[in-house]
Amino acid sequence: MDGAPRPDQVIHCALIPTYTEPYEVLEGTVAALAAQNYPDQQRVVAIITRVSDTGGWENVARLREQFGHRFRAFIHIKDPVLPGVVVGKSAAMAFGGPALPRRVRRDGAGSVQNPGHRPRLDFRLHRQYFAYVTAQFCGADDRLTSIWQPIPLFLNISGAFLRRSGSWRRRQRSGRCSSTTNPRRLVMFSSYTMSMRLAQRCRFTGTTMSSPRTRVLLEEFFHYGDRLNVRPAFLTRARRRARGPRLRLDASLPVHQIKRWAWGVTDIAYVTSG
Repeated sequence: MDGAPRPDQVIHCALIPTYTEPYEVLEGTVAALAAQNYPDQQRVVAIITRVSDTGGWENVARLREQFGHRFRAFIHIKDPVLPGVVVGKSAAMAFGGPALPRRVRRDGAGSVQNPGHRPRLDFRLHRQYFAYVTAQFCGADDRLTSIWQPIPLFLNISGAFLRRSGSWRRRQRSGRCSSTTNPRRLVMFSSYTMSMRLAQRCRFTGTTMSSPRTRVLLEEFFHYGDRLNVRPAFLTRARRRARGPRLRLDASLPVHQIKRWAWGVTDIAYVTSG
């Protein structure tokens, strides 16, 4: 295909925001990235921590020592939490996202055409994911305006209350999983891959939004229209369920998660104005 990159020219950049997460959660995510069936020199990982999260600094340093040799570059981005932002994952991505291409270029790790993967901290990618998306990326005419969406699975639910909560979540997710067979209805969810150029155009995410994934998709849609394409990636990603230190706290987490998702209603006004 004219102008298509060769697979050996495609570098994957994984951008991971984190705040006060336990080391073992970060370790599992980075280990899954290091275990990808894909050349070490064609993958980059960047972890965003807050400047105030010194424990996160220590975690990143440990991870770099353990896994750094498995990546072309292992980047640590420190978010200063600028005034006026809504503190959270979206603001962290809005700061760390634009910094990533500069750091990648500075380290000689690749160009802005290459795919960037935005995984959730608690997801474990299938080991063939990078290879699969690379094949799709190189073969797509609209590679620079495409978003790849893998299939989410919840596999490690434990405890009576959480098993029931997890069953509800799996039923909810089944709609998203089945939508992969109908790409015209497919939307981004939680963890996805797009070209760095596409991510830069939408500034990764905003600093004052509560539902960053949907907002990114809508912003891209309003700009590109039917040239934007959300493509199914027919590989799974396993998710670690959120857990608290005590059963009472553990049981309350799904409730707080659902309350957080409810803020997605703010996108109605954004869609109307768009």
